[in-house]
Amino acid sequence: MANYCYNWIMFSGDPDTLKEIKNKMMLYNEYDYVAEWGNFITGNKHDHYESYGGRWFEFSIDYDEDSLVIQGDSAWTPMVGLVMEICEAYGVKGIIEYEESGNDFGGMISFDTDGGQIEEVNMSYGEWRYHNDPEEYFQYELLDFVGDYEDYDSMVGDYKFLSDKHKQELKHEFTRQIS
Repeated sequence: MANYCYNWIMFSGDPDTLKEIKNKMMLYNEYDYVAEWGNFITGNKHDHYESYGGRWFEFSIDYDEDSLVIQGDSAWTPMVGLVMEICEAYGVKGIIEYEESGNDFGGMISFDTDGGQIEEVNMSYGEWRYHNDPEEYFQYELLDFVGDYEDYDSMVGDYKFLSDKHKQELKHEFTRQIS
C-alpha cells in the first residue's frame, strides 16, 4: 500500500494557457500511466512516472481566469516534476506544497515561467504542519502525543521547532498529565 502524499498546486499565468492546461489535466483517466499522461500535458517523452512525481495522482481541479489549483493525493512523493515541466512548457508560474506523514516530510517549491526553481522549503511533516498553522497543530495533533513520552525534555527535544510559548504550554500540559 502506498503512502499518500498530499499535493496543493497552483499555476498562474495567461487565462487561455491555464484553461488549456486544465483541459489536458482533466484527461487523466484516459491514460494508463502517469508518464503517458504527463507526456501528453508537457509534450515530453519520459518513460517512467518518477519524472513527474508519484505513481498515481488522484486530484480535483479549481479554475478561474487568474489561477488553476490542483489538490489531491499522489503515491509516495509529490508531483514536483509535473509542476516544473508544466511551468517550462507553458510559460506559467507554479507552486507546489506537499506533505506526507508516513515518510515524515513536507514542504514547498515554487517555479518561474521557464521551470526554474525560485524557492524550496523542506521540513519534517510535523514541522511543516506547525509552520502552516501553529495553533491547530499544537492543539489537535501535538497534545495527543504527550502521554507517549516519559519526560518533558525528551518530548521537547523531538519538537525543537515549537515557539517558546508553545514549549511553555507543552510543559504545563505534560506536568498536568503526570500529576
